[in-house]
Amino acid sequence: MEKEYWIADNETYNALQELKRFVVFVGNLKYATAKEQEKAALIIHQIENINRPETFKGWDVCLYIFDYDRQEGRNEEEGIYLRKWCVYFEKDYFEIVAQTDHTSDPIYHYGEDFNCDILISLKKEYAPMDGIEKNDITQFVNDALNYESYITTTLNGIEINISI
Repeated sequence: MEKEYWIADNETYNALQELKRFVVFVGNLKYATAKEQEKAALIIHQIENINRPETFKGWDVCLYIFDYDRQEGRNEEEGIYLRKWCVYFEKDYFEIVAQTDHTSDPIYHYGEDFNCDILISLKKEYAPMDGIEKNDITQFVNDALNYESYITTTLNGIEINISI
């Protein structure tokens, strides 16, 4: 299996370790079930072993804030209906996303708040990964930890997803 993947250098490995703060945070939110907390611990182990491709399993951790009425069309006024922070790990890549969705532009990030869409491939043909900045991941995590600042009177439904 190792032949397909590049092994993270120390800088990349350390940058990816920042994701543990996000996983711990989401896993410790009051919205997390006992099962999701168990999964968060398994995901932490996956992140700590990101330099060992033989241990890879797919996983994702997401934190969402919804305006359910706007999202489901019960409120016809335009506005923000979703703020999300998600980290996905598939067989050979990470995707790290922070995005705000608005009814007038439901596909792309809306507004001036923090957003990111970082794709990190672990396939050998993409090694070495230039441009993985620990600061980019730290900004993502810090913004997620500040999720309550995005809550409004209508954008206030909180959901999480932790799966492995």
